[in-house]
Parts: sequence; C-alpha cells; structure tokens
Amino acid sequence: MRTRKAISLIEILVVIAIIAILIGMLLPAVQKVRQAAARMQGINRLKQVGLAIHTYADAKSGQLPQCEFGKSTFFLILPYLEHGNYYDQVQSGTRPMSNQYEMKPYISPADPTLAPFNNGEVLTASYAYNARVFVFSPSRPSTPMISGIADGLSNTIFLTEHYAFRCNEAQFSWFLPGEPFTFWNPDLNVFSTSRRSSFADVGDVVPDPNSPPTVTFQVRPAIPDCNPRVPQTPYPGGLLVGLGDGSVRLLNPGISPATFWAAVTPAGGEVLGNDW
Repeated sequence: MRTRKAISLIEILVVIAIIAILIGMLLPAVQKVRQAAARMQGINRLKQVGLAIHTYADAKSGQLPQCEFGKSTFFLILPYLEHGNYYDQVQSGTRPMSNQYEMKPYISPADPTLAPFNNGEVLTASYAYNARVFVFSPSRPSTPMISGIADGLSNTIFLTEHYAFRCNEAQFSWFLPGEPFTFWNPDLNVFSTSRRSSFADVGDVVPDPNSPPTVTFQVRPAIPDCNPRVPQTPYPGGLLVGLGDGSVRLLNPGISPATFWAAVTPAGGEVLGNDW
C-alpha cells in the first residue's frame, strides 16, 4: 500500500518566511527605482520650464517673463509649453480660468502634498520661481533682462521644487500671483485663502547684512512642518533646482545658507562657496 507524502505545517511556515524575507529585500529596491524615475521626471519638467523661459526671452529681445499683478511667470510662458491656445483664450476673455485645467509641467510626480487628491494637478504648482529674478522690486529695473543676471546664469537659481498644497495654509499656484485663492485645508479643517507662485519674496529669508540667513531648504518635511518661505524637496538626496542657463542641479542638503542664498540673488556679486 502506497503512502502519500504530505507537506508539514513547519515546511509551509518556512516557505512563507522565505517569501516574506524576499519581499522585504525587494521592496526597498523597487522604492529606489520608483524614486529615481520620479526624480528623472522632475528633472525633465524643470528643464522644460527653463527652456520655455529662454524661448520667451528670445522672443522678447532678452526680456524675462516678469511676474506682474494678475500674471505669474508660469502663466506668461504657457505659449512656450504648448498651451498657447489656453493662454490666448484666457487673455481674450473667451475662456475663464478653470480649476479643471491640468498643467502637468508644473507638477512634481513625487510631491506628497498632492497624493491624497484626485484633482491634484489643477492650478497648483510643485515648483516655484525665484522672486529675486522674476518679480519687480524697487531695487532693480522694472523689466528684468536675461543680460541683467550679473552673477552668471549657471550660478543663479531660477526655479526650485516646492510643496504645492497645504504648506502652512499656503498653496503654490501656476496661475495668478498675489490674489487669494480659497481651498480646503484638511489639516486645519478650515477653508484657507493663501496662494503663491514664487519663493524669496520680500520678507522671506534672504541675504541681509543685519540678519544673515540661517536656513536653506527642507528635505522631505512632514506636511504640517512645511515652511512656505523656503523650498521643499520630496527626495532625501537633495533639492532639484533649475539654473539660469537651463540646466538642472541637485543641491546637497548640507549646502550652507550663505551659498544657497548667494545663488538666489541674480546680481549680488557673491562668490559661491565650495559646497555649490
């Protein structure tokens, strides 16, 4: 009489344990691959926006897309991001600004503030432009020119990553700067009315002889700890920035405040440190 071999409970448990160990070893590798792919996509989007800025300047005899009341720099370069029809319709008044219009070049695939929302790609921006370059200030000419970047295009930050949504009651928008935008803030359980398009605005943490900067940017901060006055990056390796020459650089989290903010000023005459 033949007997059938059975699998014991111990053998099943051993197999399950081996599978669990293999999955545990595989998941970090998969996460790293996904993170690398998202970062590469973020690099490409920053390059795309940087190219649009240069194309705009070429078409305007070297004039940069200056942020004005009611018109953000991101809005002005829409025709150079293959969204010219939408731009023309909004400008002519034949199409109202719609919170259903997606603008993927301004969205970071790794932005954690947009993950819980199905409409995360409308009006919000995971990138911010440098107000010291694109926003009018009494300390410099009313029309910023690309030739006015005296510190050098490769040494001046034009664009950075930035959490788009729920950043201490602030929302970063690609559409209109300086106007209130009502949105639901689930952290505070209230409607908030703040919006921005740029960092390094007047009053932000910028170089000042009487008050040297002490911070640079935040690396993967928890959403409640997000500081809208400085950039944020969702990547542990550092902050992606778009430079004036159209290139994209990864800034090390250990970069000094002096070097970081020297790269923010377009004509400050600072010498960047060895950590640049």
